[in-house]
Parts: sequence; structure tokens; C-alpha cells
Amino acid sequence: MSSNSIKFLSSGEHMVSKTPHVLLDNNNGSDFNAEQISLWNLIPKSKDIFPIHKMLNPISNHTKGYNTMTKIRFNKTNIESLKPKEKRYRVYSDEVKGLYVEVLTSGRKAFRVLYKVNYISYTHQLGVYPVMTPTYAVKRAMEVLTSVSKGNNPQLDKIKKREELTFKEYFIERFLPLQLDRRFSKEEFTINDEGRIKWRKGVQKKIYNLTDGYNAHFRFAKFINKKVSDITEEDVIIFSKQITKSHIHNRLMKELSRFFNTTSLNINPVRRALATDIQLRPTKARTVKAKPEEVKAIGKALELIKSGYMQDNGFYYQPQPQQVNIIKILLFEGLRPNEVYKMEWSMVNESGVYDTDTKTGEKTIPLTKQSLNILSTIEKKSKFVFPSPTNNDQHIKSIRKIWTKVLELSGVNPELRIYDLRNTFSSKASMMFGTWVSSKLTNHTNSRTVEKHYSDLDSGERVSRKNEVAETFENLLQGGGKVVQIK
Repeated sequence: MSSNSIKFLSSGEHMVSKTPHVLLDNNNGSDFNAEQISLWNLIPKSKDIFPIHKMLNPISNHTKGYNTMTKIRFNKTNIESLKPKEKRYRVYSDEVKGLYVEVLTSGRKAFRVLYKVNYISYTHQLGVYPVMTPTYAVKRAMEVLTSVSKGNNPQLDKIKKREELTFKEYFIERFLPLQLDRRFSKEEFTINDEGRIKWRKGVQKKIYNLTDGYNAHFRFAKFINKKVSDITEEDVIIFSKQITKSHIHNRLMKELSRFFNTTSLNINPVRRALATDIQLRPTKARTVKAKPEEVKAIGKALELIKSGYMQDNGFYYQPQPQQVNIIKILLFEGLRPNEVYKMEWSMVNESGVYDTDTKTGEKTIPLTKQSLNILSTIEKKSKFVFPSPTNNDQHIKSIRKIWTKVLELSGVNPELRIYDLRNTFSSKASMMFGTWVSSKLTNHTNSRTVEKHYSDLDSGERVSRKNEVAETFENLLQGGGKVVQIK
């Protein structure tokens, strides 16, 4: 006999209130399917009268009142009273249709909600008790069902969410390769055990800077392992408050905003945070520069370092002509330190024009005669004008120690940085020719107004005015006397 067959104790139907009924035999209850068995168990005695259509269609609307679904009010007391049994079982909410708690044999209690989309049933897990409270489970179930009523499918959205990348994954797998492509770079990187992004030795500074903020700050943020779409303005605000230095804070906020601009998010959480709770912090422009008398003192110190000298401690300070040449070129050209460090012989043509890739893009820079004189004295031992002392295949990375010695010997402002030589050049050029011309000489990216007013400043005029500025510093480095060319 099939599992769906029914044995009758007596043949024929009895009419009770005009509804067909039969007498059932409890002894054959095992022939019923699971739903019929659950209904069969409601019948306490073997000769009870029971509706036929109830047995044939247990979920019929006509069977209201015979439902075996246990319902309770979802609160802490009721949920804690549910004890594990030999088999897992469900208890439904009497407030929200489809919401139930499933009690496993292990005692674990999971909140879930049932719903249908396009006649297909889905089960959406909300959380586990006691991590999720019964009250919050009711709230979340209502949110899920509201979303369903708007045509969404929360369960499919949840599956997509699992496949979504975290901040860390997106930065490494999507954002960083995108930035490299935009810079036409094929540099490769690795991730060490500490989670730092490592580049090969000798990588350009503009490439290295792509991961500077990540290595120093982002990888320690609380949102590092969050899904990108889960990062909110609150996360940004918390991160912002952890950055104490204003200039670093502003740089990181801009970098973070650029990151989210590359995602598919409709709302950039950084922009929203900047519009509501935080703002870019005011910073003071650095105004430190070398005064004329300080440039003279630096010139004397450079001569000592170039030729070597006996120190007060009895040790001889070895000559450092290469570093001295770098410092002089920085002062003569107003270039950024890295633009001089990475200079290659092939980048300087016969006309003395230096073609290089700067912070603001590719630039053609006419060098001053003072700088060209220095270059003419340097022996070509590498493709780099200033190779690393330890490896000719790489350019020099820093002259910080030599610069510290220059400041010590000259007695000038100890806060004067090597980069401030650029500020010194720009300040002098501004006094001699005006701000706009100064910005041209220092290769700054100019606004449309600058281009409009100084588009007629050709390369000949640029090099002529740069020579005037460089000549001024050359005189100061040599003690302040006027240089007279003897023919």
C-alpha cells in the first residue's frame, strides 16, 4: 500500500453538518505521509470523525484549526525555554509570518524567515541566539519581508555579498592594478607576512607612494576586512579621528575618497562624512627657506664636504663630491630632490634640456648653465648621473646624512630640509620675476589663468631667467662676490 493510501474502518461516508467524513483506523497511521501523520496524531481515539479533504490536502484552507505549527511570542523568556530534542524542530513567531526559530539537537537556536519570490520559496538566516536577540530578530524579519514586497530577494543579495571583496582585497586586487594601468606601469608587488605591500628596489617614487598610505595607516583601520559596501561614514569618522597630523589626515582622506570613487557604490562614504561630521583640517604652508647669509654658510660647508676634512674627534671625513653636486643642482634648478636623484644621462640632450617624468607629469626642463657645468665634470660610470654608492644599476635614494652634516657645519636653521632648497629657489624667483614666472621656472602645474597670462613664456626666456636666479645662488655659494668671466 502506498504511503498516501488511507484505510477506512468502515465503508461509506457519514454526513456531519453536510461535510463528508469517514472513520479512520489508528492502527494504519504508518501508511500516511509526514503531514498526514502530524494530523493523525491530533486524533485521540481510533473512531473519531475526521474530514476526508483534510487527509487528502493537509494544507487546505478548509482545515484551519487543525494546524500543528507551534507559535509563540518571540521574547527572551520564551526562546530560552525551548530545549533541544532528539530531532531539530521549528517554533514560529506569532507576530511575523514566516519568522521562526530552529532549535538544533546541539541546543543552537537560529532565527530564520521564509518568503516567496516568483513562486519560489527562500529561507533567509537572520542570526543565532543569543548573539541576535528575539526583539531584533522580529525587526530584521520585518525588514526582510518589506524588502521582498519591493521586489528584492534578500537571500540572493546575501549570496552576492559573500562574493563581494573586502577593503583589503579590493585595494590589492582592483584599486592598485587600476592605478598602475593609469600610470602605464607594469611594476609588480608582493605582500609580506605583516600584510605590507612591497615593491622591488628602485621603483619610482610615484609608484611607491601609491601604497604609502595603505602600509602606514589603512591596513590598521578597523574597516580593513569589511566588505566595501558595508563601510559607512561612521567607519570613516572613526578612522579620521585616529590621525593626529593635519597634513597626513587630509592626504589620507583624499586617497580614501579616490578609492571609493573606483567602486560601484552610489554614495562615497568619505564625501558623506566630510559633508556631515568631519572636514579637511587647516594646514599652514611651509615657509622655511634659506636666507642669503645661510646660503653663503652652506656654500662653505659644501666645499669642506667636497674635499674632505679632519673632524674634531680626530677622524677624517671622506670627500662626498656626488652629494655636493646634487645639493648645488637642487639650488640652481629648483627641482624636487627625486627629480635630481633619478636623472639619467639619456634624459639630458645636447641642448641641455632635461626630459623627465615628474610628480605632475612629463616635463621638459631647460637646465641652467651652472647645472650643465656641474654635469660636465661628472664621469659617466652608470646610466644614472648619480648612481647609488652600492649599486651602479640604481640611482641614489637619499642624501639625508650628508645634508645633516651640511646643516651642522654651516650652523643654519636645523629645520631647513633638503626640499626647502626648492622653496628657496621659488622665493627668489618670485621676488625677481613675479609669482607666475616662478611657477613656470619650478615646473608647477598651473591653472588656466597662469596659462592664459604666461603662455608666451618660451623656453629661451625660461632658461634666461633661470640662469639669473642660479647665478645669484652661485655667487652666494662662492662667498657673495660677483662672478666675472675672464675671456
